[in-house]
Amino acid sequence: MDDIINGVVADFQSDLEQAIDQFSEEAQELQDDGLSYDQILAALGVLSIADYILQDLRMQGAINRYMAGIDSIFQGKALFGQMTQTEVLALRNMFNSSISNYIISLGDEIRYTVASGIGRGLKLPELKSLVKRNLSLLPSATERHIATTMATFSRAITVSMLQTAPNTRLVYVNPLDDKTRPVCKSMLAAGSMTAEEVERRFPGALVDGGGINCRGSWEAVSVDKGVQGKAQKLTDKFKKKPLTIQQYYETRKSS
Repeated sequence: MDDIINGVVADFQSDLEQAIDQFSEEAQELQDDGLSYDQILAALGVLSIADYILQDLRMQGAINRYMAGIDSIFQGKALFGQMTQTEVLALRNMFNSSISNYIISLGDEIRYTVASGIGRGLKLPELKSLVKRNLSLLPSATERHIATTMATFSRAITVSMLQTAPNTRLVYVNPLDDKTRPVCKSMLAAGSMTAEEVERRFPGALVDGGGINCRGSWEAVSVDKGVQGKAQKLTDKFKKKPLTIQQYYETRKSS
C-alpha cells in the first residue's frame, strides 16, 4: 500500500505545481493586458473555482489518479468478511467527493494568494514563489492529506468487513522507518488481535490507525476459504467496472 500512496502523492504534487504555475501565468497576463488591480480582483472574485481548477487547470486528472490508487488498495486487500457492491460503491463515492472538495479548497487558496501577490505588485516569478509557500499548498501538507485519506480508506474496508466477521484476528501492517510513530511500533509489536482487543489496547486505532498521516492498515491473519471465494467475486467485479451511482442502478434494473 505504501508504494501506491507514494505514487499518488508524487503525481498529485506534480499536477498541483502545474496548476499553480498556470494560474499564476494567467493572472500575470491580466496585468500585462493593462487591467487594474480592482478589475483583476473582480475577475478572480466571480471565477468558478471548481470549474477552473478541475477543468481548465486539469486537476480532474489528479482526482482520477487518486481514485485509481483507491481502487488498487481495495483490489489488493484480502477480503475476509462479506461486503456488498453497494457498500464498496458508497465508500468509493465518499472518498471521491472528499478528494474533489479538497482540491477545490486548494484552488481557493491559490486564488486568494494570487490576489494577494498581485495587490503587492509581484511579477510572475515572485508570484509563483509566494503561492508555493502557502502552508496549505506545501508538499508536506498535500502528502499528509493524501496519505491519511488513502490509508483511512483501507482501514474503512477492514472495519466494514468486521461487521460480518467480528472475531477475525488482525495484524497491523505499516512501514517501519524513520517516519513510524511509537504507537505504530507498539501496534506492530502487538501481534494478532481481535477488533475488540485492538480497541481496548489502542482506542480508535481501527479507524484512525496511528493518527494523521498514518500509513498503517489492519489486515486479517487468515481468511476463511468460503468467505474469500465470495469476496473474490466482488473484487473481480469491482476490477472490471468501478460503477458510478447511475451505472449501478442501471445494472440492478437489468439483472
